[in-house]
Amino acid sequence: MRLRLCMIVLLSLPLAIALSGAFAWAMPGGWQRSGILAIVLFLPLWIGIQCSAFALSSTSRVVIVLGCSNFIGFALLFAARAMHTS
Repeated sequence: MRLRLCMIVLLSLPLAIALSGAFAWAMPGGWQRSGILAIVLFLPLWIGIQCSAFALSSTSRVVIVLGCSNFIGFALLFAARAMHTS
């Protein structure tokens, strides 16, 4: 149970950061105008990801699902950043 809790906390934190960062970059005006909103969005998003990860049945599923979600989240972040800077 402790390993599962550690994996959930350690893998949900970068996912919440990536998703709130992608939100900030995707909004009109870039992160300069929506940075505060992304910071406010971060905590409920992190808690929501943790709560949904506890519904998974095993530690290996937690690692697989959150690992793939992190990959997708950071891909969204870099895509939003590339769209905004070009």
